[in-house]
Amino acid sequence: MKTIWLLSVLCLVGTAFATKQWPEKFLGKWEVEKSENFDEYLEAKGYGWFMRQMVKLASITKIFEKSTEVPGTYNVKILTSKKNVEWKNIPFGQEFQGEYLDDSQHKITIDYDAVKDELTEHHTNIDKPAEKPDLYTYVRESSTHGEYIVMRMEANGVATKRWYKKIN
Repeated sequence: MKTIWLLSVLCLVGTAFATKQWPEKFLGKWEVEKSENFDEYLEAKGYGWFMRQMVKLASITKIFEKSTEVPGTYNVKILTSKKNVEWKNIPFGQEFQGEYLDDSQHKITIDYDAVKDELTEHHTNIDKPAEKPDLYTYVRESSTHGEYIVMRMEANGVATKRWYKKIN
């Protein structure tokens, strides 16, 4: 009986300390190809007309990769025509702090929901604590045109989708 109890405890402890892994299918270099309802989403976020036009014209590439510096961690790069952001050696499924595209500091958690088969990216703007946190979700899609991750965002009841095509 003691042996079964000890094995149960060891299994629970091992599971608690197991490193979460970024699903391989989301790793890679992805370039935005098209958007749906993006202008309306930006307007719901409070962007004025001129800024919305600038954001819509910006090229965006996202890179999700395993870190070569710290085992079990990942790097995220968001490359734009205006500014680049890089989060190095981030733990998957755990909160970290990083700078975002608007120069503000965010608390960010990137995780995976196996039931929905989607990657989630949760942002809380540290500089604006009263602001509602953002949730970005990514799902994989394949078509005759290539491999994609589809990013979904919502603000004040207005949803948008952005298709990022795999480029490597």
